[in-house]
Amino acid sequence: MSGRPQRQLPASITPAHREFVVQLRKLHATSDETLAALGRKAHINPTSLSRMINGGVIPNWDLVRAFADATSATKGQRGELHRLWERAKQEWPRKSPTPDEAMLSGFREAYRIALLDRLLKQAGTPSVRVLADRTGLSRSTVHRALTGESSSGAAEVAHDLLTFLQPAMRQEWASRFALAFGETEPRTEALAKGQASSTAELRPDEMFAEFERGLRLVRNMIAHGQLKTDPLVAAQVMNLAATLELSGPDHLADGPILDGTGGS
Repeated sequence: MSGRPQRQLPASITPAHREFVVQLRKLHATSDETLAALGRKAHINPTSLSRMINGGVIPNWDLVRAFADATSATKGQRGELHRLWERAKQEWPRKSPTPDEAMLSGFREAYRIALLDRLLKQAGTPSVRVLADRTGLSRSTVHRALTGESSSGAAEVAHDLLTFLQPAMRQEWASRFALAFGETEPRTEALAKGQASSTAELRPDEMFAEFERGLRLVRNMIAHGQLKTDPLVAAQVMNLAATLELSGPDHLADGPILDGTGGS
């Protein structure tokens, strides 16, 4: 098995959670596959898989089952894995995210990845080397941020890409990323030569239309295999996109859902 060395498990995790992660790691080891390869087989995005295998979160059972399928776990191994998962879940502190919160977090992550990909193209697709030199990040960090393998450095890369745009375009894109990264307003350095804009200035219908565009783009990327995310999140994205399309012109947005490429 090749790939990066596994991280030491956090001292703060419960004994049951530790046993569960150890079992996941055993399945990983016996599969003789890298985590990236298993993630592709299981349709689990790299960030979620990394958190799962390093004790950062107790995933839902659908995710665990997909991982077990990818590792070709036996019936006995699956039974043991489910037993350990149940125990770990019972001991997990109540401050852990609810399934709805986890789903929303997964969608936000997918939306950020899709938005960053669109901005990279809009900025003329500068090379990883150029972005690394400009941001001070390592080339591997920039590459992982652009491919969605990691969220580390993604905000820095996004705000540097904004400076490649024409001043008239920066305001709109900066507002999109302020929403995507949870910032209260766009960073002023990314709006050089442009007017500062607060996300509060967006009307509700504009915000909803932006949400629809992101949802449509993420839905298309999942459908075409360009974006791997948790199976539960993927299903929720598909269902929500279909619901909005079926609702017709009566929902909040003024116009059709766009795919991000100018078409409808």
